[in-house]
Amino acid sequence: MSEFDYDTYSGGVEMFGNFFNELNNFNIPNRWIYGVICKESIPKHGSPQDRGSADRYYGRSYCPHFWPEGTSKGYRVQETFMSELELAAYKYGWDNESDRKDWG
Repeated sequence: MSEFDYDTYSGGVEMFGNFFNELNNFNIPNRWIYGVICKESIPKHGSPQDRGSADRYYGRSYCPHFWPEGTSKGYRVQETFMSELELAAYKYGWDNESDRKDWG
């Protein structure tokens, strides 16, 4: 993945481009929504940004993925099959999660 500077964009919801057909080999309806970064609202449950944030919060390792039908529903799209924009959304969620689960 090339470096993606999401800080160069401002505003609430950022939408980044279209996906190539070869990336949509899962036949995910409205695949473009998974390249959306929500800066001032809660991301869609199971989206790359949501999963990045959750992985960081729960102390899990950095492992880009998402669940198109919602977390742990349907199938999990692994990093290999994610677009650059989906990877950027995961990274944004990971980088911007400041809270951590208190297991104590």
